[in-house]
Amino acid sequence: MTRLALLLAVAALLAPSAASAKELVSATVCGASGCRTLTDRATLNEIPGGEDVTGLGAPAAYYRLNLVTAEPNGRRYGFTTYYVPSARAMSWSEDGLYRLHPIYGQRANGLMRRITAGLDPYGAPTITAATVGTRRVTGAAAASYASLFSAGEPTQLDARPDDWVAVDLHSSRPSPWTDGRSELMFSPSTNLVEIGYEPLRIPHGIADDLAAGRTLHAETSREIPWTWIGIAAAALLLAAVLVPTRGRPWRPPSRAAATERSAG
Repeated sequence: MTRLALLLAVAALLAPSAASAKELVSATVCGASGCRTLTDRATLNEIPGGEDVTGLGAPAAYYRLNLVTAEPNGRRYGFTTYYVPSARAMSWSEDGLYRLHPIYGQRANGLMRRITAGLDPYGAPTITAATVGTRRVTGAAAASYASLFSAGEPTQLDARPDDWVAVDLHSSRPSPWTDGRSELMFSPSTNLVEIGYEPLRIPHGIADDLAAGRTLHAETSREIPWTWIGIAAAALLLAAVLVPTRGRPWRPPSRAAATERSAG
């Protein structure tokens, strides 16, 4: 779907149907336990498209909504959006890129809870494969790449690096985190990842793993474990206090010495 068609479709969600060239005629809400299709016009007109834009957070449970709009001439269009309850947000593709669109207001959030009630959500997706530039990663290494969505710290860029490579993630079931043309961009020279146009700086060790196509390890596992060193140092200090100082070790007095002492 082109960006124009998408925006028209989202506008159909946010505006009364009579004022829109396209009308939302059905919404099929799906989760792990099944699907339900909604055709009630009043309900359809209240389904939010979400507002503002934020980057995708860590993978979480979600629902898929398959929406169908119709033009006055009867021509129909279908597209997919996602609902992420923990983020209170919708997620849909804009130029092939998925981001979160927060839902505001008690009414809109209440509607989403109502239309998903009784349906178990899909669980957070497991990454089954990843492509970093031209390098393909599978298995446990690929699964660890889900941590990239929460591993970085927001940063400001004075100048954009020129060595961005695409990071495409795949799962057995489509999701906001694995359904886009490129979920992440990665700059090896600056330890940056970009999630939905938002730059984040990741630890050096994680960046090295990502560049090499290895399993991503927490940065703390690569650094000197100062906490454990502190515990060991405290234990040694305590032992030094409790162990007797050097010299002749103390022994209980012999029976003869005890008798002599009592006779004196």
